[in-house]
Amino acid sequence: MSLDGYPVPDPRNLIVNYIPTPVTDVDLRNLFAPFGEIESARVILDKVTGHPKGYGFVKFAAPDCAQIAIEKMNGYELQNKRLKVTPAKGPIGVPSTALPTNGYAARSAVQAVQPQPQQTYQQQPQQAYPQQPQHPQQVQQQVHHQQQQQQ
Repeated sequence: MSLDGYPVPDPRNLIVNYIPTPVTDVDLRNLFAPFGEIESARVILDKVTGHPKGYGFVKFAAPDCAQIAIEKMNGYELQNKRLKVTPAKGPIGVPSTALPTNGYAARSAVQAVQPQPQQTYQQQPQQAYPQQPQHPQQVQQQVHHQQQQQQ
């Protein structure tokens, strides 16, 4: 923890952006394994759909291994995508005292600290029958009919 109460990023933890959809946790681990011992490798999935979000995290056992992985893998092309590999910074602007200690994602702590705007929904009046899209020829006929009535 730094002097101002904010967490110091772990230099062993990397964020990997632009991961192709078919890549799994195992694939990510295997991709980074040549650079040193890996403590964890995880592709982040959408909670609702279960589909990959296109980024993940790799945590090495040693900071020097992580640095080498950044140098070698940043810009690496994988399935027509270029990976962006950088040190993971953690939540921005959240004192470490606000971070959960029970293993839950730091995002929930950020949401708990930052108030969420209230959303209001206005109900739109509903038509008895939804209006069907018109064929261009019908529109032309209606315009011609209105022009004739105006004359």
